[in-house]
Amino acid sequence: MSKRLLPALLAAAALSAPAATNVATVDFSLAVLAHPQTPRNRAELLDMQAKFEKERDDRLAARDKMRDEFEAARKIALDPVQGAAARDQAAAKAKDLQMQYAKETEAIESLVAGLRRQLQRREGELFADVMIDLRAKIGEVAKAKGFDLVVDRKSANVAAGVPTPVFLYASDAIDVTDDVIAAIGGSREQAEKDQEALFGRLGAAFGREEGDEDAPAPPAPDSGSAEKPAAPAEEAK
Repeated sequence: MSKRLLPALLAAAALSAPAATNVATVDFSLAVLAHPQTPRNRAELLDMQAKFEKERDDRLAARDKMRDEFEAARKIALDPVQGAAARDQAAAKAKDLQMQYAKETEAIESLVAGLRRQLQRREGELFADVMIDLRAKIGEVAKAKGFDLVVDRKSANVAAGVPTPVFLYASDAIDVTDDVIAAIGGSREQAEKDQEALFGRLGAAFGREEGDEDAPAPPAPDSGSAEKPAAPAEEAK
């Protein structure tokens, strides 16, 4: 190969080779927390959740009262000192309370599901503007620093219920989180303090254990039975 041909081939190869992509990372969830609008959004969501919890708890309290009334009626229905008419009347009342309890449990389940959907929908509405602003600011920072691509350094896929990081390693040298937070006028220090508060509190399912609204209905007593019916199952606490 001639000495004049080799430089030409090398130049052609350099021109045809793809240009290197400059990649940066950003902690997107932290940037969301640092956004000036986030504290107002969080306050509204927590207030909304507190109202939802009260509505649910009031309904649960009313349902629990039915359980107490059922126990009182069952006691009369199983009391041999009571006359047959009184026992039959108490048994009928307990059976009616059993049906009411089951219906109310189903209604509470539907209520809680609806309240959760409302909370999620409102959260999406409140943070829509935050997302738009963040994307714009990330674009501005990337252009100013010469980056072609910005990825979320904490993004993860979920396989078999286990979160797996998309990026197993990313140097801090390419992280632009502080630049983005500065661009939106936020505070990283405050965002880090709020990180657990926001996603921990709003992530809770209305602050009560699953199953509270799913407790089984109490069994109806049979006044004609010789054996005492089993006591109602205790609710999960």
